[in-house]
Amino acid sequence: MMSEKRKIPTLRFAKFDGEFSINNLSDIALIYDGTHQTPKYVDSGIPFVSVENISNLSATSKYITAEAFAKGFKNRPQKGDILMTRITAGVIGATAVVENDTPLA
Repeated sequence: MMSEKRKIPTLRFAKFDGEFSINNLSDIALIYDGTHQTPKYVDSGIPFVSVENISNLSATSKYITAEAFAKGFKNRPQKGDILMTRITAGVIGATAVVENDTPLA
């Protein structure tokens, strides 16, 4: 329940005592859509992650060439970025945090 006059919820978290605001995610973060095309995989190169890797980004066994990465991937995840699926294995909005700046497609 929330007070209509002030945006202060009745249920509180221990270290939160202020008002809150409701925002669209696009108002507070940059949002990019991943590739929709299956790339040509190679034996080694830039790791390519997809929805099946969301729970463990380093577990991918798929790679693309550095040339394909440079040419076809304008969005390059960086340390601290959040990757989110729209749906995978019946789970909507599964997430992963990129933990380093190693190139990742």
